[in-house]
Amino acid sequence: MALLSAALVAAVVLAFGNSAYASVSEYHGMQVSKVRGCATNFRIGSTARLKTPTGADYGWVEWRASRTSHCAGYQWVRMHLTRDIGYVKGESRKRMLVFYENRAKGPTVYGIWKPNKTSSGARYLKKGVYNTEILYAPNAKGCSYFNVYVSAANAGSPYSALEIAGQGTTSRPTFCA
Repeated sequence: MALLSAALVAAVVLAFGNSAYASVSEYHGMQVSKVRGCATNFRIGSTARLKTPTGADYGWVEWRASRTSHCAGYQWVRMHLTRDIGYVKGESRKRMLVFYENRAKGPTVYGIWKPNKTSSGARYLKKGVYNTEILYAPNAKGCSYFNVYVSAANAGSPYSALEIAGQGTTSRPTFCA
């Protein structure tokens, strides 16, 4: 009986892979709003502020996760902007990276946001709540990195950086779930 059980387990592993990441491609990289179960979610890890080097505060970010339906095992970053972010001339989007702490586990996903407000010819990502794409990480640590320029219209100088306070670098991230 034990031999039959072992053979069955081996067949399942061969057929479906031995990694928890075998189903990563099904919803990995999709929008939170497009996956059943993601509306039921909870905060994991700590929050962090979004700041420029001069200390201007633009809001905060947090890690979210779900254990519900098709969204079970997925993580993402939710960004809460408390003020508009201006776009630098020629810039078409703002992008946040979301990746596995051990990058060999799977591909990076993103938060990519196009301008959604125009005022006096300037383009902005208006204040509000934004989610990144979802990362399949039921047994892994997800990390995030955000470093974008904000326009002179709301930063005081051209090319002022906005980033997650204490995020580390892309090679040594510290804002992790």
